[in-house]
Amino acid sequence: MFRLFAMFSLLFAASLQAGASVSHTLKFSQGPVILVWQDGQLVGQGEEITLTETAALPVEDTIGGGVLIPVFASPQMQSGNIVERFSVASNTAVRIKFVRPPAGGTVKLRLISKGGAAQFNGPVERQIDFSQSANTELLLIRDKTAARRGEAQEQALEFEIERSGPARDGVIMIEAADYS
Repeated sequence: MFRLFAMFSLLFAASLQAGASVSHTLKFSQGPVILVWQDGQLVGQGEEITLTETAALPVEDTIGGGVLIPVFASPQMQSGNIVERFSVASNTAVRIKFVRPPAGGTVKLRLISKGGAAQFNGPVERQIDFSQSANTELLLIRDKTAARRGEAQEQALEFEIERSGPARDGVIMIEAADYS
């Protein structure tokens, strides 16, 4: 009986030492993710989102989030200008730009609000005259929008963009920026 007890004691002690020396480290890596809302609806998710006013925007399924329905953007006209609002949340730097530079016109981009868990260290308002510039970039956000943990919409920045002249027809893209 003593031998049996001694043998189980040794096995138990050996298994404790073996278990104590084994450790596992798991790290899940996630690439850049941008979420964009218009009219309160999620209209895009991924590394690159194109805002359009006439076509349905594709939305990828989120894990555990159910199926997201494509939404039509609805710009408003104010004195011949197109005015749109959209919100952006990201875990990376973000560039807001035209797909192709407009042939003219002006664009005014304004930060309207930021969520309670959001951060923004850029210009609150920016105006570009495309008769003077062939640049496609409207704004570079150099940091992720999240200042701390929270729901994605609480980490979002809300912008208003007003477009006039030929810039009204330009397609706007929001993409992950390779900024270091």
